[in-house]
Amino acid sequence: MAGRIFLTGDVHGDVTSARLGKRLFPEGEGLSKEDFLVVLGDFGLFWHNPRTPEERRCLRSLADRPWTTLFIDGNHENFDLLDALPTEERWGAPVGVAAPGVYHLRRGFVYDVAGLSCFVFGGGRSVDKSVRTPGIDWWERENPGPEERTLGLENLERRGWKVDLVWTHVAPTRACDRLLSDHYAFAHTGRGTAHDPLSDYLDDIAERLSFKLWSFAHYHVSARPFFAGSSGLFTAEYETFREIPIRSGPLPEPKEESAVNAEQMDMQLFFFTNKGNVRDVNQDALLAGERLVAYEPGKPSHCMERVEAVRSTGNRVLLAVIDGMGGYAGGELASRIVAESLLDRLPEVISAASAEAAKEYVVRALGTAAELMNELSAEYESLESMGATLAGLVLGKERALLFNVGDCRVYRLRGGVLERVSRDHSEVQRLVDAGVIKEEEMRFHPRKSIVTSAIQAGVGLASTPLFFKEFVPREGDAFFLCSDGVWEALSRKEIEECLLTSDEKAGCEELRERLLDTECRDNVSFVFTRMHIRKK
Repeated sequence: MAGRIFLTGDVHGDVTSARLGKRLFPEGEGLSKEDFLVVLGDFGLFWHNPRTPEERRCLRSLADRPWTTLFIDGNHENFDLLDALPTEERWGAPVGVAAPGVYHLRRGFVYDVAGLSCFVFGGGRSVDKSVRTPGIDWWERENPGPEERTLGLENLERRGWKVDLVWTHVAPTRACDRLLSDHYAFAHTGRGTAHDPLSDYLDDIAERLSFKLWSFAHYHVSARPFFAGSSGLFTAEYETFREIPIRSGPLPEPKEESAVNAEQMDMQLFFFTNKGNVRDVNQDALLAGERLVAYEPGKPSHCMERVEAVRSTGNRVLLAVIDGMGGYAGGELASRIVAESLLDRLPEVISAASAEAAKEYVVRALGTAAELMNELSAEYESLESMGATLAGLVLGKERALLFNVGDCRVYRLRGGVLERVSRDHSEVQRLVDAGVIKEEEMRFHPRKSIVTSAIQAGVGLASTPLFFKEFVPREGDAFFLCSDGVWEALSRKEIEECLLTSDEKAGCEELRERLLDTECRDNVSFVFTRMHIRKK
């Protein structure tokens, strides 16, 4: 049986349990040396010369892991040390032996790993070269030379310009362009806008090569598989662990499904967002499965006229409502950044082995959003106060995980009763907790808009209170996520009346009409779905 292959991005020498442990990589505990973890550059355990005791200890620790580790070189590597590694022939081509079970895949070669042909080409240009010292923390060898480029073309020619996989550190130009247009966070890292000539070389290969999946790292973002004018799919990897889903040979015979696996969720996701009756722009964003509704630069503010719906099938779904804050531009950007960061983690969140693993991926997504807000606020004075509150739900057949920051909410409708299951981070929530006011008075209190936690520029995620709650959903449970503009405009009872109807679309339309018939001083956004499980 062919081994399994998992891909991850830059590790920069961090092979601790925080990066490679069971919370983010639970599959690792069940692997063997016949299975592979591939690091797509910036490996980082060959950096100091002479090497430090910590680097040697980390390499021994990695060699003791149950799997085999393969890595390609990135741009932040000590190439003097990598070039000095002893060479062996493995998987049909030369490798550098870093340690037993840890191997450096060389540029320009095609390896046959777990029954798949894999073309490898590491390297890339450092955007911060000007502040680095040659031979100390920068090496000219980060840029592949003419001989390596020729070798790559010759080896692909020998394979008839057809392989299963491609592993590189930087992306071909066409994939960079696609990320720049589709991934707002990537567009502001500076990594994609600084052109690397190696991307042009790889783009020429992408034009001719027949492949199934091309994976790269370098840009410190993760992206779902996408097409970019080539024969196969591209993926960007960072702190995720993506298992290669394809095999070059025939697929294994299907196994008889268990009763649990023979069922899947089949639900309609209803959603709506609008700027309301007073605000000029809509600073809210929402996620309904893979559907993103958010601010788009250069386009009019996003205001839906009607409730829309998408169908969701599978074992899990991610829902979220995000409320941006921080002025005219800051709030719009902030909500989109948070929504995109969650969407980029969608494959990992919905396929996580446990609720704890899903929680860790959500935290990392929010951390990515906070880091980008910090970068933007440092560059643009007008974005100094940008931030966002949010409420989200990872809904599965057997377990559900809700999370929120600030005063966006998650409600559950069960047995004809709508109850709030999230917890606000706000001044009025503190007053309720202290017994000063009742919950139904929160929407009228003069301090109702003061939140005590948000994903915000200048505030590290470690010091940001987050609320998580795991619970068991039931068939027929319904869930309603909304921004504060909704629960401030309508009472819980009014929302409940709309959602109790058997016609879910009509109930959501009634809710929309009631919202816009009020003064509706804030943006209003909601997502609604009812749990339904059917046999496959």
